Amino acid sequence: VATTEYLCEHREWKSSPPIGRPEFSRLHYVVDKEFNLVPVGVPGELLIGGDEGLSRGYLNLPELTDEKFVPDPFLGEGRVYRTGDLVRWTPDLQIDFIGRLDNQVKLRGLRIELGEIESGLLTHPKVRMALVLLREDDGEKQLVGYYTVLGDTSPTVAELRDHLGRTMPEYMVPTAWVELEEFPLTPARKINRAALPAPVGAGGAVDSYIAPVTPTEEKVVEVFGTVLARERVGTGASFFELGGNSLQAMRAVSRLNKHFKVKVNVRLLYGGATVGALATAIDELVAKAGKAATRA
Repeated sequence: VATTEYLCEHREWKSSPPIGRPEFSRLHYVVDKEFNLVPVGVPGELLIGGDEGLSRGYLNLPELTDEKFVPDPFLGEGRVYRTGDLVRWTPDLQIDFIGRLDNQVKLRGLRIELGEIESGLLTHPKVRMALVLLREDDGEKQLVGYYTVLGDTSPTVAELRDHLGRTMPEYMVPTAWVELEEFPLTPARKINRAALPAPVGAGGAVDSYIAPVTPTEEKVVEVFGTVLARERVGTGASFFELGGNSLQAMRAVSRLNKHFKVKVNVRLLYGGATVGALATAIDELVAKAGKAATRA
């Protein structure tokens, strides 16, 4: 059963074509989690309603029927079907399919909706397309963010992490990133997930290597290298850019606190502080602790 249509006439797409406009007598809403209509270009869930096209529900599955077939939140009568599709309106009012909202995974005991992360990435002004996978490379599971760029300037890993961190918890922010020119597609013009490349290193692309200079930088590099199992850590990269996760961050801070005998705030790592910036903050803490001991 089709509910939208699109005329593919002498046009080229950098990705899949849109799925079109609603057919006659069909209602299509794009909404957020609270069932508010979202503006053009903003990702949301597709709801389908109208006088024709909806079934009575799922056969012998009343709970699923109640979950997916809900009262129309805008007309006050009739029902709409929650498709679970993540879509957005294009400027010419076509519906652009992005992915699925119910693509749920479990990482370190926490349930994560990959579609929610993808939706967040798509609101970044430099991101054109995005997809997030839970990959297991070298025996370790991690979230990997794949994206293509909108425009000529690529966002940095720090920018992407900071953008997601404003609206979602740290455990939902990918620890590895891969920028693509185009997503690989299947013959059916869907994203070929099996053909997506593995990230380079533990954290994907990171800043160019800068060697440590001060004794504090050397110690921070040593701790990060041990916790993250990385042979080379530069002072220009942050902990999470190097592929760290929240549990590893706590271990790293614990080791730094024990060595320097100060209390390093783990929020410095979450805030994207580079190795160099973290070393400077530790030096300041050590200096303050020394002054306090002298006064005592």
